[in-house]
Amino acid sequence: KSLAEVRAKSTREVHVTLREEDLTPALLAKMRDAILKGSAGGNGSARCPVLLHVMKRDRYEAILPLPDHLKVPASDDVLTELEKIFGRPVAQFR
Repeated sequence: KSLAEVRAKSTREVHVTLREEDLTPALLAKMRDAILKGSAGGNGSARCPVLLHVMKRDRYEAILPLPDHLKVPASDDVLTELEKIFGRPVAQFR
């Protein structure tokens, strides 16, 4: 099996961790578009729920599950797109 196949079978969720200052309307719109693009792709592979972790400066964390229509396949494409938007790795498979 390829690494992509193993990941697709073992991944249950995609976690996106952002800092409070990342929550600008422009960046959130780009993130939404990347997730929608990812949710449309995937060649029929299973979709994983996306959980958004928002880190506040005072070290609190809020975890927000995104709606079901924003589930994405466990593929590197979504991770790569989000990294381009935020300039650093922000997503991981779990």
